[in-house]
Amino acid sequence: MPGENRARRSAAGWLSGAVLGGRVAQPRAPRPVPLPAPGPAAPPDGAEPAADTAALGAAPADPQRRLPYGMAKLLVQPARDRDGNRAYLLTGAAGDGTRLPDAPAQLPPTGIALSRLRRDGGTDDAGPGFPSEFYRAVVSWSRRQRPLVGWLSDLRARHGEELHVVVWDDTDFEIPWELLTLTPPDDTCDVPEPVRHQAPGEDPPWEGDRDPGRARRWDPGEGLHRGPHRNGDRDPEQGRHGDPGPDPGRHRGPDPDPTPGQDSTGPAYGPLGALVAVARWTSTCEEAAPLLDGPARCSGGVLGYFDEEMRSDTAGFADFAHEPHEDPDAFLAALTRGARADRPLGLVYMGCHGTHGKGLEHLKAGVLTWYELDEHRMHALSARATAVVLNVCHSGRMVRNHVGGEDALRGFTEMFLRHGATACIATHGEVGDTVARTLLTYLVDHTRRTPERPLALMLRDFRARAAAALPRPLPRTRARDHSIDYEGQRRVLSVLYQFMYVYYGHPRTTLRLAPRAPDTAA
Repeated sequence: MPGENRARRSAAGWLSGAVLGGRVAQPRAPRPVPLPAPGPAAPPDGAEPAADTAALGAAPADPQRRLPYGMAKLLVQPARDRDGNRAYLLTGAAGDGTRLPDAPAQLPPTGIALSRLRRDGGTDDAGPGFPSEFYRAVVSWSRRQRPLVGWLSDLRARHGEELHVVVWDDTDFEIPWELLTLTPPDDTCDVPEPVRHQAPGEDPPWEGDRDPGRARRWDPGEGLHRGPHRNGDRDPEQGRHGDPGPDPGRHRGPDPDPTPGQDSTGPAYGPLGALVAVARWTSTCEEAAPLLDGPARCSGGVLGYFDEEMRSDTAGFADFAHEPHEDPDAFLAALTRGARADRPLGLVYMGCHGTHGKGLEHLKAGVLTWYELDEHRMHALSARATAVVLNVCHSGRMVRNHVGGEDALRGFTEMFLRHGATACIATHGEVGDTVARTLLTYLVDHTRRTPERPLALMLRDFRARAAAALPRPLPRTRARDHSIDYEGQRRVLSVLYQFMYVYYGHPRTTLRLAPRAPDTAA
């Protein structure tokens, strides 16, 4: 029918204008390597190696033994289920002594890898399709993670703003842990209104005269809910950096820039990456530098590399000491020669297009391949006080390098961390130019206003603003008349794109950019 054909043609690019704001070893829990005993007797429980013990070579890292209070670690290990299928095993521990209950290996949720999202708003053939369906698929998977969700929720209730979660993921399943949705204890039926963590003396965060005990079904489209701020019931800035702010009359969204150290009430439920500071890590990264040796204070100027189409992004660093490059050879030369003692390097920033594939030969940032970058000795990172931001599509994704003769995860993040970077922000998919510029603006504003606030918290705030704009209720794929809520789908898509950004490094690493030197020209 003519009308139906027109509808099909109009739907072909319905999201083109979206605002983009080999085998593995069997799993085993890592444990300390015991001291050699003079006989067959095993060392007693709790025995610690002596300070003068000789090195025993490579051994499984066990950062769980030295987690600081307020930090939790989720270890994700490759495994096989009973039928021999590739799977993953979860173990978790926190600095307060609590542990994630043991559970059998699980099949990977490959359908919700963010890399499946396409810029036209759909997914590849293995994905769930519409952005709203993708988000619902994430929530559905999250509901099946009851022990994990319960453990993390308890930790949030105990530590609040001080909780930092390290996701140590040694799989190549690309599980979107930042999107793991913390839900009420039983949200599959009518439940009371979720309880918010409130400061003593605060009024309940119920809207109007609504009865807080009234039962209802929790809607994943609610996004983030919070009560009044401790410093007064004020609305946060809305629409900043091009992100759609909460609609009038909605629940208030998160404060984008809470005072450093402020004990925020925070929302009770929502995506993990919008609720707590999440840092990623892998065993390959650990081989280069132990994660928990301590946070870094990155400070200094900026070394940048930009595609020609992203030349305008250099203006974002106009107020700071910045050495921008469009020539890849000049950029590589700057990385190789290192920073001067009187001009330290705080940040390496790359803004360009990227590609990903099954092998390292398919990984590119701009015109530079993974191998071309890796072959250089990056003396500019030798001080181990430099962060790297890869505003490059797919830059945070890893490949298992079996074709290279090793069972290790490699990628751009691992490479820069191995060469000396102390932190790295990268993406897990194809991010559009608008969202890339939004991240750049947010990063620069963060370093200007609150440089003492950790980068992991900055990225949490960035995601929280995105999640606050999630449509409520979440749009369906079709209305009764079979029409599509294009604007609602675009808004869900924008949220998903902003959750593609991930952080690798110590959860408390900070970044302070050096100001631009005064112009001494006559």
